[in-house]
Amino acid sequence: MMKKMMKEQEEKQKADEIALEKSGEKAKQVKAVQDFLAAKKWTASQTPVGTFVKIDQAGAGAQVADGKFVTVKYNGKKVSNDSTFDANQFTVQLGVQPFIKGFEDGLRQFKQGGKGTIVIPGYLAYGKEGNGGVFKPYEPLYFDVEIVEVSDKEPAAPQMPTPQAHGPNDGHNH
Repeated sequence: MMKKMMKEQEEKQKADEIALEKSGEKAKQVKAVQDFLAAKKWTASQTPVGTFVKIDQAGAGAQVADGKFVTVKYNGKKVSNDSTFDANQFTVQLGVQPFIKGFEDGLRQFKQGGKGTIVIPGYLAYGKEGNGGVFKPYEPLYFDVEIVEVSDKEPAAPQMPTPQAHGPNDGHNH
């Protein structure tokens, strides 16, 4: 079921991308990101998918790859006004769980311990829908990232300490 949904989403994204290419909108979105990088004086490489990645530290651990569980700290910002819209840490299984195409593509350029910035043209971010109106259609985004862990297994959820009971049957003589 999930694979079918992902395949449908991917096909829709491809069709949208072809339409954008023909209209010249894709080139405009790429130029907007290139202009942003130039204004920041950042040097970034563009992946074959179209994501721009500025690597500050490549990392020396395991390579980020499909099927791996990647724990990443991030600070997500809008290119338009350089403002943070979200900062957090999460773990995702790359290539398995539906995710922002450009973010996923950018993560693949790092190894565990890596740090840098992933700059995403709008068509590789939330696309035409803008994530239900949270973002403008085709809004470019960027993420400062740190690859905390790359693993073959899903990390265990942090254990919450269990409260100690203090009642008549707690084993203490009162």
